[in-house]
Amino acid sequence: MNFSSIKEYFYKLTNRCYLHVLLPLLTFVYLYFQMQSKKIMPMVQQEESVVFMLIGFAIACAINLTTVHLLSKKRLALYAKETGLGNKLDRYAEIITLRMGGGSASSLLMAVGLLLTGHEFFSLLFMLILIWILFQWPSSKKACKELSLKGDEYEMVLYKKEKL
Repeated sequence: MNFSSIKEYFYKLTNRCYLHVLLPLLTFVYLYFQMQSKKIMPMVQQEESVVFMLIGFAIACAINLTTVHLLSKKRLALYAKETGLGNKLDRYAEIITLRMGGGSASSLLMAVGLLLTGHEFFSLLFMLILIWILFQWPSSKKACKELSLKGDEYEMVLYKKEKL
């Protein structure tokens, strides 16, 4: 990611995160209101199939989010050892994009589940995924902690300074 200052870096990173959240959110809200107004009807009506889809989609979502979490932890440990603040921040942007992309994919899966079944449980799962995304949201303090920044790098990122 190209950036000329740490403030610009976090501005661009936050905008990327908003885009990753808004696409599934708008999709889900659109589908939800279309189903409430009976413009879209659920495709799967059989109770057994609906329960099977609920369990399957929930398991797929849990596997996706767990994989993203473990992969990002593994990569963060590796990236924290790199030299140069610019390299670390570039790598951190990759990790955040991975996390937000995983949350986006899971929440889009819940939108598909809602479209197919019309079951309100998918709304609950969607909200839980949004909460998970909020816990993954990047901040300067979180970046310092996850990248194990110390000294001057820590101060520059935490306070978004240009120079010391």
